[in-house]
Amino acid sequence: MALPPTAKYGGEGAVYDNGTLRKMGIVPCPRKRTDGRDFPPLYVPFSWSMETAKFWAKEGAKLVSFVSKDEFMDMTMPIYLEEAHHHGHTDLTVGNNLVLGGHLTIGSTDAQAEQHYRDFEEPFNFAYKAPPYHVPMGRVWIGTVNQVTDQVGALKKKYGTEEFVVWHHVGYFTQEEELEMLENFAKVIKAFS
Repeated sequence: MALPPTAKYGGEGAVYDNGTLRKMGIVPCPRKRTDGRDFPPLYVPFSWSMETAKFWAKEGAKLVSFVSKDEFMDMTMPIYLEEAHHHGHTDLTVGNNLVLGGHLTIGSTDAQAEQHYRDFEEPFNFAYKAPPYHVPMGRVWIGTVNQVTDQVGALKKKYGTEEFVVWHHVGYFTQEEELEMLENFAKVIKAFS
């Protein structure tokens, strides 16, 4: 089996004698920003683990979370910031470092949004809530454009969050429905531009 082209840049010991890739470098190296931190910022998925939050705080990474329990965020973020500041990332705040996301089931009408949610819920539960995973669904951007704008606005007000993302389930819906949901979410984004 041929090694990926980047393997040769992993340095001494990057490949075991049997040809198994052991470690890999990033080529080209990330450039440095004027404040000395790596650019671009590191975005990491995050849910339900204080140890994970502390680990990424040391790196100054942005936490991307779909957790819908505000109590968890309210408990986690002060500890995350304390750890980040302790490791020299003093410019980090909840607002500039917590990226909140949601599964996208937005609709042009209430009825359409509810149908999108039902069409999303069944395959999600089948794939993720089933044993052995039991993954909770997390936040869902559900409702009309105005309702989702209110949901995003409430979180922006509470946490000062500057970035929001969608988990868009390509293949759950028809192409037309997918595009309409993206167009509707673009209207939500525009409301905050």
